[in-house]
Amino acid sequence: AAILYSESIINYFYNTDMDIIRMDEYVEKIPPVVVVVSVLVTALICLRIAISIIWFIFTYFIRPGKKLTAYGDYAIVTGATDGIGKAYAFELASAGMDLVLVSRTASKLEQVKEEIVQHVKEKKKRSIKVMTFAADLTNVTDEMLERFSTMIRDLDVGILVNNAGMSLDHPDYLESVDSKVNRDLISINTYAPTALTSAVLPGMKARHRGFIVNVGSANGILPAVPLLSIYAGSKAYINQFSRSMDEELKPFNVRVQDQCPFFVTTKISKIRKPRIDAPTPKAWAKSAVKQIGYETDRTPYWSHGLMLLAIQSLCPVWAINGYVHSLHASFRNRYYRKQAKLAAEKKSE
Repeated sequence: AAILYSESIINYFYNTDMDIIRMDEYVEKIPPVVVVVSVLVTALICLRIAISIIWFIFTYFIRPGKKLTAYGDYAIVTGATDGIGKAYAFELASAGMDLVLVSRTASKLEQVKEEIVQHVKEKKKRSIKVMTFAADLTNVTDEMLERFSTMIRDLDVGILVNNAGMSLDHPDYLESVDSKVNRDLISINTYAPTALTSAVLPGMKARHRGFIVNVGSANGILPAVPLLSIYAGSKAYINQFSRSMDEELKPFNVRVQDQCPFFVTTKISKIRKPRIDAPTPKAWAKSAVKQIGYETDRTPYWSHGLMLLAIQSLCPVWAINGYVHSLHASFRNRYYRKQAKLAAEKKSE
């Protein structure tokens, strides 16, 4: 419609002998079909915008969460002793689910277990079963998987939350990152969720119900994430893995969802104070649990949803890439300035 409109203007200007062109005369010369098409296109655009706004408000603020116990009795949460994982465990416990907590350190697992048991007893006036499994998910072995599979074999596992993960200490060039860090990051961010998903699937398929949440990252769905390429690549794997497995498992009534946060006030993000674009783990997990059972790709927190909508609808790729590159370069420079300052202070002592 815009092209037709422009062409009609050009043709009119080049074919008139009038010295002064009046707008009303021009308007009269616009073909009726152009007017009709323009009105229809404008109406469709406005309708699409209105529907998007209504859908956004509904999904983030009105739509109720699913009854999670319908998936099964137990929820497994990895990385459950801190940050998002710990907050997720509390939310699932509050929703009535028994838990299997997975993390590296046994003593921390026991501490979180006691906190959850006490929380449910005081707030919900009921008891809860909480099991723990200590494992280093940067080094998943066949022996570890066998122990894990044996532990959950007779449990009615309805939900698996693959939350455990790691990022780099600071943005940096690929060749500057220690090779062990890269191996550990790829292992815990990609192989661990893949292996644990495989471990719970026989039971879920047999019961014909279940839900798997993979906690990804906005870095996995952005066009490019320079200076965090390994981390972003691992989260892009999670996104494709989740979408592919969701389609694969639909005939078995088992669903998979990739939940992609932007910034959250965790150790990984190094953000200490919550803000509108960086909620606390508790606030993020509360929103995330409400989104279980819905779309395959999801940014559960409302401000993150707005950010993703702006990125996908308004910002050109070159602008996004340039901003992310500049931001990460500034983080890298700040890190090395701090290291240089610490080294100078240590040398002067």
